[in-house]
Amino acid sequence: MQFQDGDIKKLADLSRITLTEHELGLFRDQLTSVLAYVEQIATVDVSGVHTPFSAEVRLRADTPEKSTATNKELMNAAPHVEEGHISVLSVK
Repeated sequence: MQFQDGDIKKLADLSRITLTEHELGLFRDQLTSVLAYVEQIATVDVSGVHTPFSAEVRLRADTPEKSTATNKELMNAAPHVEEGHISVLSVK
């Protein structure tokens, strides 16, 4: 997969960083190279490799539980509260 300048600009915007045109080209080439390497690694046959650990995902049951925290404690722990509500930055 080849990254385009638009892809890098979108990533930079989501990361809230500003890139010069030179940096844009560098990051595009570097990310393309990293992805090519990951694709190369994905082709390795590991069917005969024994791992000393289990890759099984064990999840607890998703059951609602009563919270022990009070509303005041939650508001005090929030980074920014506005008019009695937790305020967060918007995601573009």
